[in-house]
Amino acid sequence: MAITVIVRHGDGDDTRLTFDGTQRVVIGRGAGSDVRLPDASVSHRHASLRAQGADFAVFDEGSTNGTYVGDVRIAPHTSRVVRSGDKVRVGRVWLELRMDQSPVTRDVAAATRDLALALVSRAMAALGEDRTPRVRVVEGRDGGAELALAEDGRVYVVGRGPHCDLALDDGDCSREHLHVTLRGGSTFVRDQGAKNGTFVGEMRAPFRLALGERLLLTVVGVR
Repeated sequence: MAITVIVRHGDGDDTRLTFDGTQRVVIGRGAGSDVRLPDASVSHRHASLRAQGADFAVFDEGSTNGTYVGDVRIAPHTSRVVRSGDKVRVGRVWLELRMDQSPVTRDVAAATRDLALALVSRAMAALGEDRTPRVRVVEGRDGGAELALAEDGRVYVVGRGPHCDLALDDGDCSREHLHVTLRGGSTFVRDQGAKNGTFVGEMRAPFRLALGERLLLTVVGVR
C-alpha cells in the first residue's frame, strides 16, 4: 500500500506526493526532506511518516511548533496512528494523508523541489512581491541587464544579435546563444550551438534550471 501526502495550497492547486508504504517519509524545512516545506513555522526535521505493522503512524521529530492530527497535538518524539483522510498539521501547514494503491511518484526529488518553489512563490505573492522569474546578468560588461520571463511557454532568445530578447554586448557570446522557456513553473535552457557553450557547473545545456542556479556563458543567472 502507498501513502500519499497532499499539500493544500488554498487555491485548489494542491500538490500530491505518493511514496512506497515501506519507506520512512521525512517532513520538514530541510533540503533533505522528502516533503520539503520552506515555512518558518516548520522545523528543519519536523515529523516523519512510518509504517507500523499494517498501519501508518506520524512521528514528531522534536519539532518546535508541534505536529497535530486534527486538533490533537502529538507529544515530541512520540507517534500516533493515522488513517486515510486524516488531516495533519506541521507548524502552520496542513497536509492530508491518503493510503491506497496509487502509483508512487516517479521523480520525488523533482516533485519535492517544485513543491518548495510553489510554497515560496505563494509566500512572496502574499507579501505583494513580484514573482516573475528573471534572467539576470551577474558578471561581465552586461552586468545588471535583466530579462523578465513573463509569458509561460514563450521561447526567449539570449545572445549577441539585435533581435534577441536579452541582447548581450560580449564577444564570448554567440549571435543567438541560447533559448530560455518558462513552462509550468520550471525554467528550461537550450543551447543553440554556441561556440563557447552554455553550462551550469560542468553540465552543458539543455537542462532544467533550478531557482538561483547560474548559467555560464559569460555569466548569466536566473532568479
